[in-house]
Amino acid sequence: MPIARVNGASIYFEIYGHRGPWVATISGGRSSHSELKELALAIAACGHRVVVYDRRNSGRSSLDFDSRSAEEDVEANDLAALLKHIGVRRGFVIGMSRGARIAISYALHWPRRTSGIGLWGLSGGADTTRSLLKFYYGQYVRAAERKGMEGVCSQGSFAELAGTASEQLLALDPAVFCSAMRRWRDQFSVKTESPIIGFSDEELGTIRVPTAIMPRYDSWHPLLLADHARTRIEGSQLFEYQPTRIDASNGRRVDYRGDIPKVAAILCSFMANLPKHHVAQAFDYFRRMVPRRRMAH
Repeated sequence: MPIARVNGASIYFEIYGHRGPWVATISGGRSSHSELKELALAIAACGHRVVVYDRRNSGRSSLDFDSRSAEEDVEANDLAALLKHIGVRRGFVIGMSRGARIAISYALHWPRRTSGIGLWGLSGGADTTRSLLKFYYGQYVRAAERKGMEGVCSQGSFAELAGTASEQLLALDPAVFCSAMRRWRDQFSVKTESPIIGFSDEELGTIRVPTAIMPRYDSWHPLLLADHARTRIEGSQLFEYQPTRIDASNGRRVDYRGDIPKVAAILCSFMANLPKHHVAQAFDYFRRMVPRRRMAH
């Protein structure tokens, strides 16, 4: 089982494809790598080497409820360390939902190691923030308070833990768990004032890598926010792969799997058209050649 020891955590990863440019995919929420496995395999079939992995506290990776840093900051650092461990000097990073924020953070901190980013399902807004605070943190604090760690282990993404991680979570002191959840909730809340959760418009304007943006067409990841990001990230492209679709779901998670072939085709085409020289030169070329506009697919 491929495990990388990075930043004090044991990170489970797999690599699809045997040759070609490197790509990394990041799932949403605290979901395991399997959430985007179908997308990763489709991109590998286009001639890429794709890294999929479980972030700490998900899937087969190790648990960590002691970190004092914000979750998504830790996860961006873990991705950088993981890719260095594998030997990836530069790669294209694709994130869905929460994974999209991690991809942005990675591009901002390591632009010369980033050939581009694909952002599928950006989230923001007061209603979505309230829902995400419950989805990421509140539901698990309530479960721990009512049923102890058995309640946590049977709920949401923590029910998907594999190997010894589930046993370790079950043995954790509920007070330690709830303290971490509340600490991370408060850190997350600080970054929710901007239209795109986690980043001010000014920060988005400093992204200097080619960027493909795709909506998820639901109330947490609407087309409106995808288009907002397009107006802030210089040289980015918005791909409306189903222009007649109306944002829906009313906060419920929707089945996005039918969209994966379309998203994979968009990203494969986008990456195929990127220059293969230095990142800074690639961005300058991309900015000159591609006008900022919506792209219908």
